[in-house]
Amino acid sequence: MPEDPRLARRNYAIGGLTVDNRPLSNSRPDMKTPAMGGRLPLICIRCDNADHPAGLPGAGTVTISCAVAAWNPAPTRTAHHGDPSGNSDMTGDAHHGGRILSVDALRGGAILAIIGADGMARALKQMGGDGDGAFAAFARFLGIQFSHAPWDGLRFYDLIFPLFLFTVGLAVPPSLAKRREGAARGAAFSRITRRALVLFVLGIAYYAWPPRDAWHEIKLAGVLQRIALCYFAAAVLFLWLSPRAIAVVTAVLVAAYAVLLELVVLPGSHSGPYDPAMNLAMWVDMHWLPGRKHYGNWDPEGLLTTLPAVTSTLIGVVAGGLLLRADLTPAARALYFAGAGLLLLLAGTALSWQVPIIKNMWTASYVLVAGGWCLIALALAYAIIDIAGRHRWAMPAVWVGANAILIYLLDRFVDFDGIFLTLFGDIAVMLDGLAGPGGARLVANLAGLCLAVAIAWALYVNRVFLRV
Repeated sequence: MPEDPRLARRNYAIGGLTVDNRPLSNSRPDMKTPAMGGRLPLICIRCDNADHPAGLPGAGTVTISCAVAAWNPAPTRTAHHGDPSGNSDMTGDAHHGGRILSVDALRGGAILAIIGADGMARALKQMGGDGDGAFAAFARFLGIQFSHAPWDGLRFYDLIFPLFLFTVGLAVPPSLAKRREGAARGAAFSRITRRALVLFVLGIAYYAWPPRDAWHEIKLAGVLQRIALCYFAAAVLFLWLSPRAIAVVTAVLVAAYAVLLELVVLPGSHSGPYDPAMNLAMWVDMHWLPGRKHYGNWDPEGLLTTLPAVTSTLIGVVAGGLLLRADLTPAARALYFAGAGLLLLLAGTALSWQVPIIKNMWTASYVLVAGGWCLIALALAYAIIDIAGRHRWAMPAVWVGANAILIYLLDRFVDFDGIFLTLFGDIAVMLDGLAGPGGARLVANLAGLCLAVAIAWALYVNRVFLRV
């Protein structure tokens, strides 16, 4: 294939690596390449080869490769339903460019909620104020649902992070199903380790901005770090265990964590093992987690709570295995998801009589209830978007979901809300006058989300995807 002169003599530096952008038309994932001397090329730039080998991005694609986020975001001519190798046999599903769009939509929706819910909640609560009208009551209700429960209980926003971890788990079977034997397993383990480390470092960088004066001020526990750890654990378990064994491990981890918290009551705890003033998860962070912590002496993404968070990811792994089963029709898969979700909801609700639902401690009842809602959300999205083919309404979330980590990082370094307030200050003042205090902040938040979606759309249509 002739080399595009527009791309000649240009290199792309990513994460400290400089990668030659020459076309890789004759490369295989297991081949050494002149581009980087490694096994798997990180970038394929504007390749026009219609017969692009399976395992590499498709025609017209710019991909920075790492399988944390999920299915290969690049639609290829040989791809089938989410497998980045393009070889998954998941016949019968309605799809778009070889992808299961419902998974991207769920992931993108989770990211939009993560980057926009806090500001929206504050604005809505401010707009609701102490008013007695229907609008004020509705604004307060939405504001509450878009914020975390203070301690025990469950709100809509408490389901967002488990949903993202769930989608991370969904991605594991399609990306690793053909790499569980022999030398391929070792190579896959190396890639999993590298990708988890990169994501963990990105998480540290995320919380280190703006620059800190001392090491102890850097937050070592956070959203991206937890995603990295959960992805690593789930992917490694998938490489070495059967689907049934993974389901057993998931159940054992949930039960073991519940028993551990029930049995350990620490001095200083006034209301049992789930006391917000002192509990085992808090104690572990106080003694073993260095760096800055979200609540001063402990962190909701701390050390011990990572264990049950892994189980949330493993629930996604089990569901992802069902997506690969060729013996199931799409309708049967949706019913399996819905049925399993209902069972987890019932189990978690029953357990909550003894073990309260606490997101900050990631309690066993919280794992089960959140996992149940994730499976039900997948069943509904899969039925509507992929089976019925009603996907146009979900495309903004799909665009974001295809570049989830990139959009999350951009939100840290780009003040989307501030851009609106700076450009349209007079309009902001008018909005506050019309809708009451908080009106401008709400519109700025929504405008910021629209800007993030627009960036995701531009990347999507130009087939530029960051997979961290």
